[in-house]
Amino acid sequence: MDITLENWEYDWASHVGVRRMLARIDSPNAKHYADDDRRQIELLATIASACCEMAVAKCYNLYWSGHYWDSRDHGDYKHLPDVGGGTEVRRVRKAGAPFAVRMPEVRAQKTMVAAFAHDPDYRTITVYGSIRADVAWELSEPSDFDPEGTRYCALSNLTSKIA
Repeated sequence: MDITLENWEYDWASHVGVRRMLARIDSPNAKHYADDDRRQIELLATIASACCEMAVAKCYNLYWSGHYWDSRDHGDYKHLPDVGGGTEVRRVRKAGAPFAVRMPEVRAQKTMVAAFAHDPDYRTITVYGSIRADVAWELSEPSDFDPEGTRYCALSNLTSKIA
């Protein structure tokens, strides 16, 4: 399903993305973001991710807090879901590409939702669907950079309803 953000939604999601980028300045990257060849410019990545979260909330009628915090407080808040009471939004950078699922999401019994933010401005987002993290983990292929902690799940495993 394609979701187009209203002006105010786009404005708020972009603001949240910028605040997240500023909060992370000089922070080390997690293992799954360590490879510069796979990373996108932080400003673009954070805005696109926040737009995906806003679109997922809109698509499924779930609460989105638009949260951000200082990197020093990450340990206190990293358990919070992206959307609703337990939904992790996973942005895919290429349309149709598989999405990442990580073991902490499985342990937290989160629901995974994959979304793609369209260039050039990320205002239109394709929400592919959802799946429980434990099911996604079982159906996924290990990543080459973190085979024990990150797997990739095909979009064909998703359902259009919230899992």
